[in-house]
Amino acid sequence: MAADHTAGPLTAEAARDTAASAWIWGYPLLENYRTMYPQVIDPDDPRSVGGFGRFRHYSQPFTPASTDVVTPNNDTPYSWAWLDLRAEPWVVSVPAVDRYYVLSWSMPTLAVRD
Repeated sequence: MAADHTAGPLTAEAARDTAASAWIWGYPLLENYRTMYPQVIDPDDPRSVGGFGRFRHYSQPFTPASTDVVTPNNDTPYSWAWLDLRAEPWVVSVPAVDRYYVLSWSMPTLAVRD
């Protein structure tokens, strides 16, 4: 945890500590929002899925022009959805298949509360 630099003038060390904390805690939130906004909030963006709670499925291989996934595998079909958990939990079910698949979950925090 960074030292409390509220007493006295701002020093170079305090500025570095503040910048480091902003990068560590702020950058992931901004990057998440940068990804979420065109996919969920902006209906005019071609990457829009139509809002929260809608799955997007990619049946074509990714190319260097594909930017929805940071480092996609070219041989992996992707699907994802943005689920708004503020009002209630979601139940997600998948069909039984005879092949391997992974269901991973990322839960970004958009608001921090003490």
